[in-house]
Amino acid sequence: MGFTAWVRNSDISPGYAGLSWVAVAETSDSIDGKAVPTVRLRPGIVQPQHFQTDGFRGDWRRWAASYGSRVGFSSIPVVVVSATNQNVRVHVAAGVGVVVRASRVGFNLASRNSDIGPGACNFTFLAVETASGGDPTLFVDSGQVPGRYFAVENYPGDWQVWVVSFAEPFATPPAVLVTADNSNGTLNSYARAAVGVVFDVTTDGFTLAARNSDLCAGPAGFSWIAIGRVD
Repeated sequence: MGFTAWVRNSDISPGYAGLSWVAVAETSDSIDGKAVPTVRLRPGIVQPQHFQTDGFRGDWRRWAASYGSRVGFSSIPVVVVSATNQNVRVHVAAGVGVVVRASRVGFNLASRNSDIGPGACNFTFLAVETASGGDPTLFVDSGQVPGRYFAVENYPGDWQVWVVSFAEPFATPPAVLVTADNSNGTLNSYARAAVGVVFDVTTDGFTLAARNSDLCAGPAGFSWIAIGRVD
């Protein structure tokens, strides 16, 4: 029926923030004999930028992303973003992405480095409109990784890594997005504010790396979705 979102500010200043969310259920093309309309999706990836250390000038970066003309959104879609190491050739910073001024043709992406050191970061995005007329050739895979214990940031163990395999191979590396969760309430305490980064996506899987941006040590799990073509 729904979920509860817990959010922690990784910034050095107070302020306001909202949340966009996407819920995915892997079902067949029909339910009770009725066809399920295909939603309109536009997965994509921007290009990496370099970030300064958290709290220093240059720890914020911005992009302008376009959906292109093929999708043809009839209303402003919901846009979610996730950090990735694609096309990054140096240390990957744990960037936190913020969607700014989404429209029917594109959006602006702002990101801040939550890491204690400089580095580069890239972002995968997914724009979703809950209207029929989507691409029926897109395939969705999803899952969760189990919770792990994170040390306090800036101490050994503040990064954790999982290896994820897809249920079926994609034709090309898909767009993958991740978010921290509390392992469906099975953790022995509340989940810490870990920032997930998608590493090294292939047709068969990816590596999920996450860094604790919290002031306290503790556990966190992750949910993920992958969207691409299978033929």
